[in-house]
Amino acid sequence: MSDLHRKNASGLFKALKNGVGFTGCHGGAGDSFRTSTEYQCVLEGQFVSHHGGQLNYQVQIVDQQESITKNIENFIAQTEQFYTHVDPCIKVFATSIFSGEYHDWIKDSIISDVWKKHFGKRRVCYSSQGHAPKDISPPESWQILTIGILWAMHSKSAEATSLLSTIYANVVQ
Repeated sequence: MSDLHRKNASGLFKALKNGVGFTGCHGGAGDSFRTSTEYQCVLEGQFVSHHGGQLNYQVQIVDQQESITKNIENFIAQTEQFYTHVDPCIKVFATSIFSGEYHDWIKDSIISDVWKKHFGKRRVCYSSQGHAPKDISPPESWQILTIGILWAMHSKSAEATSLLSTIYANVVQ
């Protein structure tokens, strides 16, 4: 939640412009640099809150064909369940549903847990799991993180593709 100082921000954005991809997880990426509009445009998702602290909740894989979540089944995460605001131009791979046990106004809210996007021609991947090392101990969570890193690493050599979210795909014809 700290500030991203202009000197550090310029280094990050210069690296991205030069072909570096970006992968982040949990609050280390999703709850960082709230006052930096540029950083928000890199990640395209912002942590709002977690309701109930450490929970066991189901992560639903919504795309098992994509490389980052290929052949991964739904699994139980044991971490804080992040309530996030996201840009519609991300490609979501995994979601979770809030039970409403702690706040009834979010009951049955489907929240994006894992996504990828492009920042210009650079690749960005995010996973909401990872508060502590034990949180990525489920093999599914570890696979998502490591393959997400590998996917982002190929930013320089890969073509950027449209990642318009399927919930808006029928609107844009």
